[in-house]
Order: sequence, then C-alpha cells, then structure tokens
Amino acid sequence: MQAIQKQLKGPIDKATFAKLEEELLNEARAFNQRRNQHNKFDLHYLTVNVAVRYAKEIIEEARKKGERSVSLVTGAGNNSINGISNTKNAIMGEIRFNMTNCRVAEEPCNKGMINVEFW
Repeated sequence: MQAIQKQLKGPIDKATFAKLEEELLNEARAFNQRRNQHNKFDLHYLTVNVAVRYAKEIIEEARKKGERSVSLVTGAGNNSINGISNTKNAIMGEIRFNMTNCRVAEEPCNKGMINVEFW
C-alpha cells in the first residue's frame, strides 16, 4: 500500500489517480481479510476518499451480516502536516451526516480509532 501511496503523491493524471485509488482499496480489503480481526479494520495508508468509501462499505457489509458495530483504525494524525487525522474526521462526518441509524465516536483510549454502532 505504501508504494501506491507514493505514486499518488507524484504528478499524475485523473485516470491514473482513480486507477491507483482502486488498487489501494483492493489492497486494503485483502490486508484486512488476512488480518482477520473480528470487526476491526485498518484504514492506514488510504487516501481520505478511499477510506470514506471503504468505511461505508465495511458498515453496510457488517449490517448485512447482522453485526451491531465495527472499529475503524484511521490513525491519530501524527504524520499529518497539521497533526489532525483528516481521514478520521472525514469518516466521522460522513457517518454522522449521511448514514442513517449509526452512531460514531472516537475510541477514548485510542485517538486513532473510531467505533461505529448501527441498528
């Protein structure tokens, strides 16, 4: 995933950017399947757009399976320029404003993880 992330930071056209984001999403899916941690998904190294898309996908799939919650590891923003996790904030905003029957909160003991409950 880090190699794709580096390519995304270089000068590329929109079509290549979209293709790389799709590859990034597929690698994140495979990574989380290999880890096999029940209802805990790592979204590190994803672009904000891909992370939001993947988070929504995770929540919808968990709902279909009858699950009631998931944990999303976004990172706390330690490597961000401003020290704020843009990914975490974007996902929390998307869930709060655009997804019904969901509640999202930052994990109290881990600022780099959010918990999503749904019904």
